[in-house]
Amino acid sequence: MSASLLCTMAALLVSAPTELPALTLAQKIVGTWESEDPQLKVLMSATLGDNKRTVHFVTTVGDPQKPMMRANSMVGPDSNGKDVFYLDTHNESTVYFGNVTLVEGALVFDFHEMTGTRGRYLIRERLMNPDQLRSTFYSVGADGKESALMTLNLRRRKEAKPHGS
Repeated sequence: MSASLLCTMAALLVSAPTELPALTLAQKIVGTWESEDPQLKVLMSATLGDNKRTVHFVTTVGDPQKPMMRANSMVGPDSNGKDVFYLDTHNESTVYFGNVTLVEGALVFDFHEMTGTRGRYLIRERLMNPDQLRSTFYSVGADGKESALMTLNLRRRKEAKPHGS
């Protein structure tokens, strides 16, 4: 990597604003969360990245030792310094990319599948209180119509070592 490219990248990081409301709220989700529904076992760990601006998520659905789905995702400031990006992989074979905004107190993840069906999805995630998170998942049709897929209620787990670390 050339020195000028490194300098440009460093300048972008330094010039990025420190306050992006969606990122600030995403950072409050740092911790380990588990589903409240015993029929759908979900475990999600959110940690701050090395730069203290990105949030990394490791999520398992099903038995954590043999999950039916494992997702690795992250949110962070886009290089333009004005937006928050979202990048997600499921089972190391499906990739999603989009952005995160803050709408009426909820994080709104608006993203597209970059492999497979290339569908568009939304997640509306609301911190109900410091220890309860509600996520509602939607598919978005070509006409822009949203169809609710599921709602997931997560409770923050009190533990010293986060899941996935």
